[in-house]
Amino acid sequence: MNINDSKAAMEETEIKLAKKAAVFGLIVCVIGVILTHRYTFFVPTSATIIEFKERYTYNSHHDRENYDDYRYSMVFQYTVNGKIYRYSDYTNTRYEVGDTIRVKYNPVNPIETTQSA
Repeated sequence: MNINDSKAAMEETEIKLAKKAAVFGLIVCVIGVILTHRYTFFVPTSATIIEFKERYTYNSHHDRENYDDYRYSMVFQYTVNGKIYRYSDYTNTRYEVGDTIRVKYNPVNPIETTQSA
C-alpha cells in the first residue's frame, strides 16, 4: 500500500464519519422539532384554582447562607368538551382559591396540560 492509497483510505473513512455525523445531527434536529411542536399544538383555556396550599421549606446549603423558601401547591380544574379535568402542580406564584389562570391542554389527551398559555 503506497502513500496515495493510504490517503485515499483516510479520506474515505473521513467521508463515512462525516455522513454518520450528518445523519445523527439530522435525527437530533428532528427530535427537537417534534418535542417543540408537541406543545405548540396545545390549546389554551381558562382554569380555576380549587385548592391552594403554601409549603414552607427551610434550605441549608454549604455554599451559601441558610434561607427560607415558600413554594405553593395547587389544584386547578378546566373543562374540555363538557368534561372536567383536574391537575395538581407546584408554583412560585401565590394564588387564591377561585382565581382563574390560563393553561394549555393537549387536545388529543386533555389531561396533559401546561400552566403557560
